[in-house]
Amino acid sequence: MKKVAVFDICDNEGGGVTNLVYSLIESLESTDELEFTVFSNRNKIINSKIKQIYHNKESSTFLIRIKRFLTIFFRINFSSNLIECNQEEFNKFDLIFTPYISPYPSLYLNKDYVFMLHDLQEKYFPSYFSIKELFLRKIINKAMIKNSKGIICESEFVKRDILKFYNGYNPKVNVLKIPPANFFKDFMFNDEDARVIKSKYKLPNSYLYYPAQFWSHKNHINLLKAVKILKNRDINVNLVFSGSDKGFLNQIKYNIKELNLTKNVVFTGYIDFSHIPYLYKLSNGLVLPSLFESISIPVFEAIELNVPIISSNLNGLIEQTRNEGVYFDPENCSDIAEKIEMLFLDNKIINDKMTKIKANYDENDKLQFKKSITKILMNC
Repeated sequence: MKKVAVFDICDNEGGGVTNLVYSLIESLESTDELEFTVFSNRNKIINSKIKQIYHNKESSTFLIRIKRFLTIFFRINFSSNLIECNQEEFNKFDLIFTPYISPYPSLYLNKDYVFMLHDLQEKYFPSYFSIKELFLRKIINKAMIKNSKGIICESEFVKRDILKFYNGYNPKVNVLKIPPANFFKDFMFNDEDARVIKSKYKLPNSYLYYPAQFWSHKNHINLLKAVKILKNRDINVNLVFSGSDKGFLNQIKYNIKELNLTKNVVFTGYIDFSHIPYLYKLSNGLVLPSLFESISIPVFEAIELNVPIISSNLNGLIEQTRNEGVYFDPENCSDIAEKIEMLFLDNKIINDKMTKIKANYDENDKLQFKKSITKILMNC
């Protein structure tokens, strides 16, 4: 039996990646071939059927940072000093699986590892990143791809990018479709809970929901301009935004004021995980105007909750919705406005398409996932 250590040491405000890791771990199950143990910095992990060990990455000393730098750049092994916990805890594992890209602990332990690479956005939109971020992404990506036993991504779109930009490293790239968390699949709407949650977050009676970190590429501005186009035609549309500020929130708020949309936009702040389904179900639909996505976790969540979706015509989103969605050009505010109007005034086309999308996501997803993850990790 191969013993696999799964690391869930991530920021709880990590947006879609955090929810993806949540769903992935929930779907893991030890078998006769694989035995999983999760190392997590969450006090209480999901409905996991596998062993969990609390593990928090402690702050590093200056010397440890230097050693980690040398490990990433020159592959000098200081493994016994780079992980702040008992090394004997890791000796029994055959493989490390990190469901995101991080040198901790993948590069710091003298163990075989597999990791997930969610996108290579910096290759398309370098202006969205600082010089430091571009440098670190380039170095860490190369080091992890070169030394890994395998890479997992969520779409053929990302796989093509990995092979295109890192072909010289001959990476073993696997596409793995991660099913939505059971929490969304099993969700039961409760009227009293809905009333409390609607009041708590000051939700309007009618709105579009956009859960996204406040990055530039999430394209909140063009969405706001589309709503302004509709408002000028006496079609009043409200927006509900949730997510963490990544440096662009002040610009968004400035644009809201300039467009005279202050009464049309609600910022929810942090949302308790158990409340998220209600923000979907109380909405008229999910809108995704992003300029770049590999896949979108909110799309999976909306599908499970039977909530209408309109989205950018990005390759990753088209692949995710099996080319059955309603798409717009995210650079064209008039096109965004047209699709929003369709959702509010004549949503039969969108509902018909959602029925087809939903039909492609069923109970076989989790069964297929378990077969796929077992095959990938056994071959690494």
